[in-house]
Amino acid sequence: MPDIRFERVTKAYGGSGPDTPAAVHDVTLAIPEGDLVVLLGPSGCGKTTMLRMVNRLIEPTSGQIYIGEREIHEIPATDLRRHIGYVIQQTGLFPHYTVEQNVAVVPKLLGWPREKTQERVQELLELVDLPPDQFRGRYPRQLSGGQQQRVGIARAMAADPTVMLMDEPFGAIDAITRADLQNELKRIQAQVHKTIVFVTHDVEEALKLADRIAVMRTGQVVQYDTPLVLLSRPADEFVSSLLGARDILRRMSLIPVASIMEAPGENPSHVTVAPDANLRDVLSALVAAGAQEAAVRDGAGQAVGRVTLARLLADAAHPEQLATAGS
Repeated sequence: MPDIRFERVTKAYGGSGPDTPAAVHDVTLAIPEGDLVVLLGPSGCGKTTMLRMVNRLIEPTSGQIYIGEREIHEIPATDLRRHIGYVIQQTGLFPHYTVEQNVAVVPKLLGWPREKTQERVQELLELVDLPPDQFRGRYPRQLSGGQQQRVGIARAMAADPTVMLMDEPFGAIDAITRADLQNELKRIQAQVHKTIVFVTHDVEEALKLADRIAVMRTGQVVQYDTPLVLLSRPADEFVSSLLGARDILRRMSLIPVASIMEAPGENPSHVTVAPDANLRDVLSALVAAGAQEAAVRDGAGQAVGRVTLARLLADAAHPEQLATAGS
């Protein structure tokens, strides 16, 4: 899988002179292979323009964009797009195609054998939790919004692209379904490790999904780092305000319990949490149970550690400790 690199990329509409306003201005950014990187910022900050320049739906005014070792203009635009998955807010499914036909669009354009295409459709519908026997013959109008978006993700992955671009993919979905789709994307990404560029203006979504976040303002990247570093050490007041960096609970949600748990006690607490829980989840469990300690148990129910309320509160009182706990 390749990385993606922006080298001094600018997109100005209406000219290229020094006084021409730029949607994106002189951006240099490296997206590591296999990472999910979120472009985050208010409307009009240039994040969708950045995304669309990767597959040449928008051409940069100046600068270079590389996918792996190849500059994107070395590749015919049509070929480039067929090898980049693209998911948008409105799904873009063909209404007169079945689910199977929608997912098979790009493999068919690439001339895949029919048997290989059918196997790929089967694999992807299972991956996005749409049982093929139930869904492959349905039409988009017969699906809920969340199911349509799952089909959109499957279609974008059909030709096994090395890069995925996702432009506000869950923005038109209700809050409950949106949370489910975010969890599904995290699960899928844990299996396939695509290089993903994801655009959103939703801070919680960005913090939940991203390996790294590029915070944008007026066409420029203000700060680019992991969610925990951004919350712990925001570059300026804009980043701090946008992310809610003063919210200790938000910061705690990014730190795994394994980073502060102690050895199991002799009499493990009846309050249990999983090893992949975060500190905010642990705090909620302890407060709800009125308990002073939680046992950390693995999938087999074995106690592997413990976390005390006193330790959680001590860390919450010293944010600088939280900044390093998850690293």
